[in-house]
Amino acid sequence: MSSGNINCIGDNCCGCEACYSVCPKNAIYAERGRRGELLYKSNEECINCGRCLKVCAANNTKLHDEVDIFYRAITKQKDVLKKSSSGGIAYEIARLILSEGGITYAAVWDVDKQRVQHSRIASVQELPAIQGSKYVHSTIEKDTYENILKDVKEHKVLFIGCPCQVSAVKNLVGDKSKLICIDLVCHGVPSAEMLKKQIKKITDDMVETISFRRGLSFFLNLKDRSGKTYSINGYDNPYYVLFLTYTSLRESCYKCRYAQRKRVGDLTIGDYTEQGKGYSCVLPNSEVGQRLVAETCSSIQYEERNTALLKENDALNHPTVRSSKVDVFTERYNKRGIYYAYYRTFLAFVMKRIGRRLLGDKIYDKAIKRFKGK
Repeated sequence: MSSGNINCIGDNCCGCEACYSVCPKNAIYAERGRRGELLYKSNEECINCGRCLKVCAANNTKLHDEVDIFYRAITKQKDVLKKSSSGGIAYEIARLILSEGGITYAAVWDVDKQRVQHSRIASVQELPAIQGSKYVHSTIEKDTYENILKDVKEHKVLFIGCPCQVSAVKNLVGDKSKLICIDLVCHGVPSAEMLKKQIKKITDDMVETISFRRGLSFFLNLKDRSGKTYSINGYDNPYYVLFLTYTSLRESCYKCRYAQRKRVGDLTIGDYTEQGKGYSCVLPNSEVGQRLVAETCSSIQYEERNTALLKENDALNHPTVRSSKVDVFTERYNKRGIYYAYYRTFLAFVMKRIGRRLLGDKIYDKAIKRFKGK
């Protein structure tokens, strides 16, 4: 891709907001895509300086060579593991960086703004906020990019995010030895707007905590300001089912150039199961990544594996497949909202879930067999 400004990116925009942070004329603005995602454009104030394209994660990609080994990894700290979605690796590496006087940037739930956004973590006390998977697009504000640029001059800076976000930070910072990046294995993200609409259906109060997992199980867990808690099975929640079926993702996610074995981060971290137990897979993509593995052996148990074992992990091999349901859901979503669009698009699935809840799995399965004459 090449042009004078960000407008040539179109719906390949991954929403990293790096273009907005570097524009000298404040000519970048955001507009909503069809599923609520933010797409960044240039207005008439643009001078075609090209700075936006230099940092754009959809335009400027630098990847490490493919590796043939990964580590099955899990923290040795039970208290950390209990609060983590998989192996607790991001927490342990961030703790190492902080112990050395460094700074971590990672996605957290911002209570005041009621969204997931990347924040500056400067102490171990703040670290718990980064734990747990967050299945939504996270915001990286202009101030956050500016703080990264300042911090990397004096400190080690660890940035943890989706591959496109990691790429944007690397494009912005340039070749700085103090920048360390971890990219997460990502199948794609729904918009923050869609999550906001889902939360509104559950509670009108401010949400203080949110998480998307219970161990290996998919659960949407909320606690609002009144202290009331909600724990909803992911397969019984519209937002979650849409995410799990890859129906509500950003358009760019279906064309993601980072969904491959060549990675952008010094380390890649993702979920990994072996014999029914949850771990993290850790791919050391650079010398920096290999050093991080060596330096965290006291807190993390690593076991080497061949990357052939990751062949079933789609996000490490190709972009998420865009199904025919995406357009059907999107049209309905824009007409009448998330609940109407979900129930119309996934009616058969919803009826099956209701049947299993009412009858139980065994009775339901017997009833279906009898109905089909088996």
